Amino acid sequence: MTNSVVSVTGFTLVRADRSAAQSGKKKGGGLAVFVNDRWCNPNHITVKEQHCSKDIELVAVSVRPYYLPREFSHVLVVTVYVPPSADAAVACERVHSTVSQLQTQHPQALILISGDFNHACTPLSATLSNFTQYVNCHTRDRKALDLFYANIKNAYASAPLPPLGRSDHNLVHLSSAYTPVVKQQKPQIKTVKIWTEEVTERLRDCFSTTDWDVLCSPHGGGGALTVSLTASRTMSIFVWKTVQTKSVQFFSINKPWVTPELKTLLNEKKRAFLSGDKEELRRVQRDLKYNIRKCKDATGRSWSSAWNRTTSVMCGGV
Repeated sequence: MTNSVVSVTGFTLVRADRSAAQSGKKKGGGLAVFVNDRWCNPNHITVKEQHCSKDIELVAVSVRPYYLPREFSHVLVVTVYVPPSADAAVACERVHSTVSQLQTQHPQALILISGDFNHACTPLSATLSNFTQYVNCHTRDRKALDLFYANIKNAYASAPLPPLGRSDHNLVHLSSAYTPVVKQQKPQIKTVKIWTEEVTERLRDCFSTTDWDVLCSPHGGGGALTVSLTASRTMSIFVWKTVQTKSVQFFSINKPWVTPELKTLLNEKKRAFLSGDKEELRRVQRDLKYNIRKCKDATGRSWSSAWNRTTSVMCGGV
């Protein structure tokens, strides 16, 4: 069967055709995943795994949409078909092994599992104990054979729809009910130190002009412990008096390398996407990719530099 027979305008088709030799079925068929082009660039769709046997047909697809809540790196869609004659235990074991491997490789991904599970519905719910099942309506007669799992809670709400064409299964509409973490938790105000070369020099002068022999001479019975506490306390006082601080607003899921300039580029990307200007969207995406790499490098250097400054100043003073 050619793609033109089953393709849908505005959607990218990912096929996992059934193999007669592997499935033991005489008729063709298989699995299909349709991805909306307005939601995800077709170049950002990758097949991670494909399996076909007499007990289960499975395809796992990696999708990187234009927009996703910051707590998720990307989306992994696992589509499954369990034949009525399949061994439910074998089918569940295959789903479990595939999902476990995906979770190990991509711990921050949003994993969605959907398909026709037939008589494997009950054992599958026990197998995927850390997933939430969202289809709570009948999909064929008085049974719920088509299920939808996700590795997050309170993410979707389901509603039944009429069958598509001559299908004997009802459609299920899943609407998003998920609230991003950034909206679930209020931002925090934290105090951070402002390290500059001038501050470093002033701190070094404080340490170099301090009479450490007097401060670090043993007193009482504490010995080395008393000396260590005295020196540490003195250094902390110098840092507190010399280094300036400022209040910064932190969101719960903000990465340390996310800067105001980077947030501006992210907003530009959203505007370019909504306007439909593909050239502008590609330009902003290039700038965003370059600046993300630059911010990550700068954050790593600043942490290393701050640690080295503190260490060198303390060692130089003592």
